[in-house]
Amino acid sequence: MKRILTVYAVACLAGIVSGLLYSICLPTVYTAEKVVIDENKEMLISVGVNRILENLEKKDEGINDIEIYSQILESPEFSKEMSKVRIPKYNMNYLEYVKTCHRQPWWHFGNDDDDGTAIERIGECIRYQIIAKKQLLTIQVVDPDPLVSALLVDSVCAHLQNAISQRRQQLAAQRYENLTDVSKTANDFFKQSQKLYATYLDAHAQAGRAEERSVSKTLKEEVKTAYYTYTTLLQQAAREEMKAERSPQSFYTLKCTSVPLEPSNPHYIVNILAFTFIALILATWVVLYRNVNNKGKKIQWGNIFAPWYISVGIWVVILFFYYLNADMLYPIKAQFYICLVLWLLIICLSSLITYNLLPRQPEGSKKLLVSLPFNSVVFNVLFAISVAITPLYLYSILKIVSMFGTEEFVSNIRIFAVHGNEQFGYLALSYVLNQALLIMAIWHYPRIPLWKLIVVYCMILMNAFAIMEKGMLFYIVIITLFVTYEKRLLRMRSVALSLISIVVLFFIINLSRATEDSSYSEETTLLDFFVMYVLSPPVAFCTISPDISLQPGLHTFQAFYHLLEKYGFGTYVIYDRTQDFVFVPISTNVYTIFQSFYEDFKYQGVAFFALVYGVFSGWMYRLYQNGNAIGKVIYTFLIYVLVLQFYQEYIFQTFIQFLQFVFFVLLVHQNFLGFDLKGLRKTSR
Repeated sequence: MKRILTVYAVACLAGIVSGLLYSICLPTVYTAEKVVIDENKEMLISVGVNRILENLEKKDEGINDIEIYSQILESPEFSKEMSKVRIPKYNMNYLEYVKTCHRQPWWHFGNDDDDGTAIERIGECIRYQIIAKKQLLTIQVVDPDPLVSALLVDSVCAHLQNAISQRRQQLAAQRYENLTDVSKTANDFFKQSQKLYATYLDAHAQAGRAEERSVSKTLKEEVKTAYYTYTTLLQQAAREEMKAERSPQSFYTLKCTSVPLEPSNPHYIVNILAFTFIALILATWVVLYRNVNNKGKKIQWGNIFAPWYISVGIWVVILFFYYLNADMLYPIKAQFYICLVLWLLIICLSSLITYNLLPRQPEGSKKLLVSLPFNSVVFNVLFAISVAITPLYLYSILKIVSMFGTEEFVSNIRIFAVHGNEQFGYLALSYVLNQALLIMAIWHYPRIPLWKLIVVYCMILMNAFAIMEKGMLFYIVIITLFVTYEKRLLRMRSVALSLISIVVLFFIINLSRATEDSSYSEETTLLDFFVMYVLSPPVAFCTISPDISLQPGLHTFQAFYHLLEKYGFGTYVIYDRTQDFVFVPISTNVYTIFQSFYEDFKYQGVAFFALVYGVFSGWMYRLYQNGNAIGKVIYTFLIYVLVLQFYQEYIFQTFIQFLQFVFFVLLVHQNFLGFDLKGLRKTSR
């Protein structure tokens, strides 16, 4: 034991030192930011466009779209313009400043004196984030000098303002020339129509026949139409002339620039924790290798439900079907493939190593959970709580939603479940409780009576209806199929047919939720549905970029931040549960399991959390193969998580709920809380 503690102590020290050294090698930088909002609407009104015409003109936004602003910021031409900005403090332009004052870490490769490299680095220092729904643009500049970073943010905004204003003036001037030419043609047509009408009146001054009156009326209407067209074109030309002559503000500032007082990077605590965690994992592998006699034992590769097989298999299937339907989606970019290679390589190796280093139970000792200890009293108490609070939870939602009428009732349930579940308190706990009860009830059947198992299914179906979420239905199906297959009650063919049936069921549920404002409609086909929910996430992932927030782990650890803010430990940025839709070209708002890791920590984050997932899943899979009750229940939940890794992340995004799930499992199997280091086997029965 003393030797083991020494290994862990050395590992902790090595992790802390490595994290410190890594942080010291990184350049210290400061981040200044400015938040602006598009104001094209006010400019239109100021040149005589009323509210109705304003809506008509905004159909063709062009340069007026705030997403175009970001494309200007990331263009090489904009970086070249910024390289000419004068830095008074250092008496040089920005290009010279970057080449002389920007320190790079020792592992950096490249010619620092090259102008092209320096301009690329200028582009990397200018960061942005857009919220298209609110037309907000956050601009940041990262620099070793806080004063320079604040100065450059204002310069970036000024250059962006000029670029947009000039482009708008050019477009207005072009439209003015076109409208002037068209209005001349319209004027000629108006004069010609007027002359034709006057000539006809002179020739038929005493006309009394109905046919002559009809022709006269038609010619008169043509004159009115020609006049209206001509005057309308004159008004539009006048507005475009005013736009071309004016230089209005393209956007206005919501958050002014301030000099940053604290460095934004490196994050010493984050780096130290990451390196220490990696060191502890390596130390654990060393300890297990030394303490477990694996000599003469072959590597075990597990069955088809091993985490390495599931991970590889899921992505092979997704990419196979993607290339079969590639014409329906945008191309997948290198960003996704890099993350996928990092993820699969690390999660497969780490889970396989962990699984083989942990001690193995003899083959003859593996039994089903029927013979394992089980605290029926605790299970019955949790079962009674579920029966009591689940109907109340559903009733509370239906009571509120019914106040808005019966039209779009199903869609309103989903909206309210997403945005209004905070007010239900302990009733919302039924969601996690029923997830845990379902897995335990299936594994322990027939020790659990059939009527209780049926009631648990009813309770979890109530939860699925209460939140109108397909994920819960998929949870029910995948958990049931997995456990029954492992109990040899189903064949693989039955499992495959059941999965196809659930896809069709989800498609029908989507149609029931379809509204005019939703991302799908009644004309959506089954193929569209499959592409939208199964194949679109990898493409959608290529549309996201690393978050520029100064709050570390904003997306990955949002559950922790929500908890800290709820109990008064500070004020943090908390993202809405519903994510923005992107068009790929199908509308979607799911971005694979990599999303939060990449947005917060880039490729390093994908690699690190692949290691976390790999070690944890390998550990649970070994316990599962050893017949451990807790391992079987938790790994069954991980099957659901691993199968849906093409869709989104489920552990860290809902970490508090996952801890509640584990707590309920431990509570029911409390006789299994004792483990020894060598065996990780049950010590009490």
